[in-house]
Amino acid sequence: MVTAAIASEWKEELGAGVDVVTPGRRLDGDASSEWAELDVELYTGRAGRPSGRFDAVTVIANVFAKAGEDAYRAREIADTAKAAFDGRTVAVPDYDLSGRPVIGYVRLGEATLRDLTRSTAVRQELSQCSLIWRGTAQPIAGL
Repeated sequence: MVTAAIASEWKEELGAGVDVVTPGRRLDGDASSEWAELDVELYTGRAGRPSGRFDAVTVIANVFAKAGEDAYRAREIADTAKAAFDGRTVAVPDYDLSGRPVIGYVRLGEATLRDLTRSTAVRQELSQCSLIWRGTAQPIAGL
């Protein structure tokens, strides 16, 4: 549910032009010119911790853009995502319930951004940037 919540907010912030791929979802690379692969790792504490605990979260986003008129498009998308999500609190709804009540929150820190595009690749086909946010997740007490 955390991955779905972050992917939903990512789509809202970056718009329909950037496809979002989450684990288990496939993307037709021929049909997409810009996309982000999102992965969320949730590290839970030891068993038996009381509710209201904080769990560590790592959000990894790999942003890709096919070279075209703007060879640095992946960097532009990554910069936009970094500005939108640094320090952000994301509500996590229960997608299994029709009313979608919020069952917890994820608070993201500041992202580390790396441009992984090789200088020869800029003139070729694909540019890539990687973002990594570390943060905390907290369920709402009583859930």
